[in-house]
Amino acid sequence: MAFQFTDTSEIGFQKFITNYLVSEHKYVETISSEFDREFSVNTQQLLSFIKATQIEAYEFIQQKGERSFLVRLDEKLKSDGVMKFTQRCQAF
Repeated sequence: MAFQFTDTSEIGFQKFITNYLVSEHKYVETISSEFDREFSVNTQQLLSFIKATQIEAYEFIQQKGERSFLVRLDEKLKSDGVMKFTQRCQAF
């Protein structure tokens, strides 16, 4: 699918990239008001993804509590950084 790019402003370029990622690569667009300020993540989107892809992990999170999961995730991201954390997740 070809996209026509006519708005050369920064916002226009951002919209172009967003539209491309959503339509061509199945990204899910979100808005800043959907983010949890404490954990800097869209918790609803994150938990929906885990539920759809890792039902056992999702059920475990529900048993232990979503907040405790988010606290642990936040701690690991702060201590290891996103790249190291992502590499570990890909190993599973």
